Amino acid sequence: MNTVTINTPAAERNFKVYRAIKHFENPIRQALATTLKGNQRQISINWKWEYFKNEAKEQLSSEVGQQIYAQRKIDVEPIFANLKTHLSFNRFSVSGLTDTCNEVGIALMANNMAKLSMLFADPEG
Repeated sequence: MNTVTINTPAAERNFKVYRAIKHFENPIRQALATTLKGNQRQISINWKWEYFKNEAKEQLSSEVGQQIYAQRKIDVEPIFANLKTHLSFNRFSVSGLTDTCNEVGIALMANNMAKLSMLFADPEG
């Protein structure tokens, strides 16, 4: 078992790496312990990630968490469905946080203008 640390600008992530034993007497177990290329099989586990994942699962499985998650379907998801369907906004054309925020802002303004135009449209045509 080894510990691997990956540093990113946002955070430091620590993994425990568990590797299979290198040599088995039994050829079937040896085949299971190695990949097709002959490398040792391994599993990497981030215990902090597992802890927070279980915390989120517990919160979502509670009654209050289920009510909040159900409200999300009403509040948030229809907006993105409208952007995809009516404005064909399926992917960003820019990169970077600032440019992406600007592009989303323009798309949401266009969505709001479309709503306003339907609101003020002449019903008689």
